[in-house]
Amino acid sequence: MELNPFVVSLPAIVALLFKGGIFAYAVSSKTHNLQTRLYLFFLFALSIQNIVEISHFYALSRNVIPYFEISAFYAAAIIALAMLFHLAVTLAFSETVASKFRLIVHLVYLYATALEALLIFTPWLISDYVRFGYSVTRVAGPVFFLFEVYAIGIFLSVITILVYGSRHQATAQKRAKNSMFLVAIIPMALVVTAVLTLLHFEIRLFNASITNTIAIPYFL
Repeated sequence: MELNPFVVSLPAIVALLFKGGIFAYAVSSKTHNLQTRLYLFFLFALSIQNIVEISHFYALSRNVIPYFEISAFYAAAIIALAMLFHLAVTLAFSETVASKFRLIVHLVYLYATALEALLIFTPWLISDYVRFGYSVTRVAGPVFFLFEVYAIGIFLSVITILVYGSRHQATAQKRAKNSMFLVAIIPMALVVTAVLTLLHFEIRLFNASITNTIAIPYFL
């Protein structure tokens, strides 16, 4: 069956429009604290993913492997995960306690920077991309496990931190915020963990470019 780029990119288009609505609301809001900025930077990284997802479907419709687009997708994912961790820390802990996690947050960003360098400048993280149905999947490089550990570790850490925050934050409003964030993040965590685990064992049942465009708007 011939690839219809508009049809297969429709979930990404809808997700991008959804994020655009949140950006518009945020611009009109007068609340621009650290949590808001981290959330918007995280949102921006996810928006980049949607843009390159749309572009990569159109490239595939011309039988072109979209190397730049998929590399940009992974690059955006790496920085988005670091921001997600940072955001969870600011939500779950008071400013005094969160400051004690500053070194860990910096190490997460440093790890993310190292992954970005491996992705952009070497074939060690991802050595190639191959077509997979209506999308593309990676050919893992010799150190791709560093990304797998990073992504799954971030989600497990975020869930653990939010569980703590939902029980121990100082006010009922802050505990409720952690609980809501926790419920929202679990589907995305499950999707990413499932995709990475299956791909690790070369089981290609579904692709994150489709499933994540459903889980991410639910989270947002």
